[in-house]
Amino acid sequence: MTADPPFSTIPILALSGARKTPPLKNKDILASFRHFFYFREKCGLPSGESRTPGRGSGRAWESAPRTGYARRRLSFDFPARKYYHSSAFPNMDDPKIMVRELTDLRREIDAIDDQLHDLLRKRTEIVEEVRVYKQNERIKIRPAREAEIIYRLFARHSGPFPKRELFRMWREMIVATLRLEGPFSVGVYMHEDDCGFWDLARDHFGSFAPMQAFPSTRRIIEAVQKQEVTLGILPLPNREETEPWWRRLVFEDATSPRIIARLPFVPDSNARAAGREALVICPVKQEPTGRDRTYLAMESGQQLAPAKLAGALGDVGLPIVFTADSLDPNRPQVWQTLVELEGFVTPDDARIKAVEDVFENAITRVVSLGGYAIPLTPAELE
Repeated sequence: MTADPPFSTIPILALSGARKTPPLKNKDILASFRHFFYFREKCGLPSGESRTPGRGSGRAWESAPRTGYARRRLSFDFPARKYYHSSAFPNMDDPKIMVRELTDLRREIDAIDDQLHDLLRKRTEIVEEVRVYKQNERIKIRPAREAEIIYRLFARHSGPFPKRELFRMWREMIVATLRLEGPFSVGVYMHEDDCGFWDLARDHFGSFAPMQAFPSTRRIIEAVQKQEVTLGILPLPNREETEPWWRRLVFEDATSPRIIARLPFVPDSNARAAGREALVICPVKQEPTGRDRTYLAMESGQQLAPAKLAGALGDVGLPIVFTADSLDPNRPQVWQTLVELEGFVTPDDARIKAVEDVFENAITRVVSLGGYAIPLTPAELE
């Protein structure tokens, strides 16, 4: 079936004997549509019947639809004009072309806004109940739970409302209620006037969350450990670093920060320094979401051969995403290797034990540095 044409392409013909009359403008057509639909609804006008609803509106009728291309024949008696008709018209039973009064549409939008507001207040009341369960916890944030909310909403979403804006709305709401549960603030690595990481933090943790810039990664890690700020934003690790910041996380006490998220969670924002990525740290243990990556630090008495390490991990079903190693200057006999793995993995996982056996006890310690729920892909935003 051929698609119905938009209003701007509807051919309007003027019939008044041999004399032509001025063409109708779209506003005239839409006004007539509104009157016709109102008249048909209120007066119960059946197909093929005509009545005169009142002065100035004239007659209106429709013929039965033809097969194939949806066609109607409509005639209107416009004030100060002769009869106009369309020989090819969208199917009038299609609700998509029903034109309602703007005030009615706005009234309905206002009613929906009131319902959304009521639900938001109800959601906040429930969050206040949840706070009772977290009252003995020093840090309230639960990154895995937040990611699961977004995954679930995106899976059920339909319609034209864009997913990126849906994500932003929920992130603002999540962080707003998180701040009701307890203190919350963000520390951001910001070298000189570089605002890229600041924008990433704002997009994920809200427009009104307290944020503080730090000139060094070391200072951010210290601030997070002492809880001067709740969490910190750091650049992704790279292999060329001489003093990689991740070495400062290779401790196993309760206050040691852990990697909890990767930014941006939704790509292609209007953040400055587009394409930049970051990791979020906070003294919170990693929890599984079903689509995760994990960072482990492996200590050894010698440098681990990258190919051998990748092979050993691959053999037990743990593909490597990224690796980097560093020689600890304070312990020159100790090599530290950062490994980013697909999946949720803990140091006591049997697969990690199997990898240790491959290296014949060369790996002396494995420490979990946390991990993150995998960000959404551009394909998931379509």
